[in-house]
Amino acid sequence: MGLCPPHRRNRTRAIALGWLAALAGVGSIMAAETLSHPLQPTAQVAGVVLFFGGIIGGAVGSQVLVLTRIDRRFVWLSKVSPDYLAVLPDWNV
Repeated sequence: MGLCPPHRRNRTRAIALGWLAALAGVGSIMAAETLSHPLQPTAQVAGVVLFFGGIIGGAVGSQVLVLTRIDRRFVWLSKVSPDYLAVLPDWNV
């Protein structure tokens, strides 16, 4: 799927931020293991949340098109720009 520069930049940014958050989560979990402080469980939970939040956020944010339905003749997609759809001709079945 070809992307214009702004959408490619948004997709790249979402992937990079997802990776950074996931790596920060791993770092937080590892740093929490070295603590013998009452905040250790909080830091561990925060690391797990950051890790999974980064993975999910990166995956969802990097999607270009989302398939919603397929039948024998048509494919329904979401997350398509309204500007792009306005250029296409009307389709009457």
